[in-house]
Amino acid sequence: MRAQPVHRDFKLGLQPEHANLLVTVFPFESPETYFMSINTLVSEAINAYLARKAPGFALLLDAPWGAGKTHFIKSVTKCDTNHRVHYVTLNGVDAPTAFRRALMASMPASKLAKSTGTLGKALSDLTGIGDLGSFAQNAIEDHAIANLPDAIIFDDLERCTMEAPVLLGLLNEFVEHQDKNIILIANIAEYPDKDLFLSRQEKVVGRTVRLTPEAGAVLGVFIDALPDGAGKDWMTENKDVVLQVFHDSESHNLRILRQVVHDCAAVLDQIDDDLMKAKHAVKRFVVTYLALAIALIGHKISAEDVSTRASDDHFGLTNDEKPSRLSRVSKKHQKAECFAGNSANILPEFLGELLLVNGFIEREQLNRTLRETGQFEREEHDPLWRRAGRWWSLSHADLTELISEIETYIFETNEVDVTHFIIVANTKIELVGTGKLKDTPATALKAILDRIDHLHRHGLITSDGPKERRPWGTVGGRLFYKDYNSASISDEFGEIITAIEAALDSSFEARLPSVATKLCDLFKEDLSEFLLYFNSYEAYAATPILHHFDAQAFSKHLLDHIRAARNDVGAVTVTLSERHNATQNWETEKLWAGQVKVAIEAEAAKLDCVTQAMVQHFLQYLWRFDPPQKKAAAKP
Repeated sequence: MRAQPVHRDFKLGLQPEHANLLVTVFPFESPETYFMSINTLVSEAINAYLARKAPGFALLLDAPWGAGKTHFIKSVTKCDTNHRVHYVTLNGVDAPTAFRRALMASMPASKLAKSTGTLGKALSDLTGIGDLGSFAQNAIEDHAIANLPDAIIFDDLERCTMEAPVLLGLLNEFVEHQDKNIILIANIAEYPDKDLFLSRQEKVVGRTVRLTPEAGAVLGVFIDALPDGAGKDWMTENKDVVLQVFHDSESHNLRILRQVVHDCAAVLDQIDDDLMKAKHAVKRFVVTYLALAIALIGHKISAEDVSTRASDDHFGLTNDEKPSRLSRVSKKHQKAECFAGNSANILPEFLGELLLVNGFIEREQLNRTLRETGQFEREEHDPLWRRAGRWWSLSHADLTELISEIETYIFETNEVDVTHFIIVANTKIELVGTGKLKDTPATALKAILDRIDHLHRHGLITSDGPKERRPWGTVGGRLFYKDYNSASISDEFGEIITAIEAALDSSFEARLPSVATKLCDLFKEDLSEFLLYFNSYEAYAATPILHHFDAQAFSKHLLDHIRAARNDVGAVTVTLSERHNATQNWETEKLWAGQVKVAIEAEAAKLDCVTQAMVQHFLQYLWRFDPPQKKAAAKP
């Protein structure tokens, strides 16, 4: 839908009557158009004001912090090089004396030296006194201030700690008695005594213009300042993506924009080249990173919110029945994957915490984690599953071809990607549901389920990991995969997903014994590598598998590590036991742990008392598995 025309209520001529420049803008198709159109008017208003002689009022430029007020006014007035316009910052000014010093501090050195030398010589000649002290200093300051240009810019009013009436009185001296053009720059919303300032400003301020951040104009400057690398290249090619995220955030703080662009580009610089070629995945990663980073820096969410993005509680209602902070951010950013509670998320919870909260991650760990998401795979330009997901947007010829490809993929292809199969099968159901194809939803569903059963029985549906490691996820009754997200999951779609998941679970369970044998060997050879399979982001952190280990073999390896004083073996066994919690209370692993304990004590008893002491100490402090629950005795 096209945006409505811009409505403007303003007077560029700036007539003497007190009136504000108000600009009301409805959303444009392009964020860059949105930002640029407003500030062109503000620039014209400022130039029109400066062109007036003795205007009799000050012009106030109001904008939020980070909106680029200082950059904007210096660009419009060229005050850094144009000595007909004097720039002053009132940051930290707390008294009239400091006000005078601020005026002097920003005066060009050459002009100040000339004023000082001329008046100082005149006073010395007149009085015959070499050192005039404070009298001469005040006289010199008065002379310099009296010769200021006709246009003066006072910046950072809200950071001036003088009382509003005192400050306005000092400013009025220039407006009413010296007939100067005075531009005031402030974030009025943050003024220490906003109400008092607004009630007293009428005698001084005759016009107010409000600046909207020119993200579209300054983004290129921010990007140009980045070091050469993959991050700068991506930002240069995808400015529209960055602008859209910033626009969706409803932030007006260009400092935040500059920071998140810098930080995100630094992350992209660390990503391996082959991963950067997965363009869709990189775009999803950047959109999610930027959305969360802007919200975090802007205090819309907390560090705790970032660290608990996988919790359903943080995406529901708060105790007072209001949307949570993360829910509000997620609603603004429809294309950002703020919720991390599904395996399809492009920015896993712990990685988001490392990048956004801790601010540091090793390059190796970053790339390993991105690979493990299963999302960063280079793919053909427009694969079948993506076209199937947007079948309704295709031409008649393309849709006819797509329907043929769908039939072939579902019912004839043996080497299928189960996620692609789910999406394509759902499209088949949607097309049948239109009533324009020969099948009915019921017959189409039965044929698809029969095909899933056939693929499973012939070993054509395999799984390398449990449910937590699947490349898709479901949130709010919708399925997500890469840049695909479904409409609400229909009953038929739900049955297809359930059938695929059952086949994957069966495949995974069948592989566990052979996987356990390999892991037991790895426990013997490399404890650090072994631990990677049981930490917070690998497959077996949430999967019972230890009961498939040979208890005798494991106990012998463990005894060898204890006798060799391998301190890291304790960290490994503690990690294994801490996988157990209220929702992961696996009795089968507890039984196995008991068998290992008995076996290692028996092995130690065959050796010497020193070994027995070492084993007992280890079991007491570092073998933390709870004993299995005792079965209730049968009633007589």
